Amino acid sequence: MRSSSTLRRVVDNRLTDHDTTFADFVAESRGRGNTIEETWIELRDVTGIPVAVRTMYRWIESLEEAS
Repeated sequence: MRSSSTLRRVVDNRLTDHDTTFADFVAESRGRGNTIEETWIELRDVTGIPVAVRTMYRWIESLEEAS
């Protein structure tokens, strides 16, 4: 397993404050029919952290590879 970036750890900590994980956050958003871009906007709104959309795609790709 690759080590998490500092940014990812900060996002994970913020999501923990909302009683969720990145994987669960993405699954819930996608389960509502949201695109990755819509999920990305939600993540920014919930965490207050500006993550690049390319980074979001990379993180989601890593989730899919792990499963």
